This record gives sequence, structure tokens and C-alpha cells, in this order.
Amino acid sequence: MSVADFISKSEDKKKFLINLLWKANNEIMSIYNNYDLGTTYKKDDSPLTKADLAANEILIEGLSHFSPQLPVVSEESKDSLNIPENNDVFWLIDPLDGTKEFINRNNEFTCNLALIEKHKVTFGLVGIPAMKLVYEGGSGFGSRKHFF
Repeated sequence: MSVADFISKSEDKKKFLINLLWKANNEIMSIYNNYDLGTTYKKDDSPLTKADLAANEILIEGLSHFSPQLPVVSEESKDSLNIPENNDVFWLIDPLDGTKEFINRNNEFTCNLALIEKHKVTFGLVGIPAMKLVYEGGSGFGSRKHFF
């Protein structure tokens, strides 16, 4: 049984992950509604905000409690980028996809979490913080949306 099958058959497990993503979404919106976004720039000149870092921390901490045996790959944790070379199963997160849009305050940004198994996404969540919406989907069990 794949990890995604295991998650999809347990409403408690799905609920934990959806609530985890929503916790990250809430933190993103808390910072979004604040005057100071704490914008800095990475070496490649892409922007980084307090929201990127806060959502990253929330997701990594939550996933480490949910499935301590599975590593987490994140754009905001450069040391994690080599994980796919040695692991067939891992979490892939983009804590704030659309940082430029976030900075421009146009509401067009997401918070993403995916389970990767053997190079394929088998379960995923896409949060749209400004719309108070989370989409859930996975291989073999369809998709749903959740309003908060």
C-alpha cells in the first residue's frame, strides 16, 4: 500500500494535513495583512518574505510530526534539495508559490504540499489563502475542495 493510499483511507490523517496547510495559510494571511512583509532577496534575486519562512517552518514542523520517517523537500531549505536523489518517497512543499504576487498584494499566490512516491505526485494539497480555500487531490481517489 502506498503512503497516499494510507492517507486517503484515513479521514483523520487527511484532516490533519488539511489543517496543517490551513495553519500555514493563516500565517501567510496574517503577514499579508501586516504592513511589513519583511522582504529580502535570495542569491538568485528572487524575493523572500516573512510569510515564505513562516509557512515553511509550519509545514516542516507539522510534517515531521505526522510522518517523521519521510523527508521534506522545500525551496526554502536548500539543504533539502538533494533528498530526491536518495529517497523514493518524500514530501515536496512550496510554502508560498507566487511571492512576487504576494508582495504586489494581488491575492494570486498559493501554499502547496505534495507527497511524491517513485517520482510521481500521489497526494497533494493546494491552499489559496486569500480565498480561504484548500484543494485536495490524489492518484486514484479524486479531488475535493475545502472552505475555511
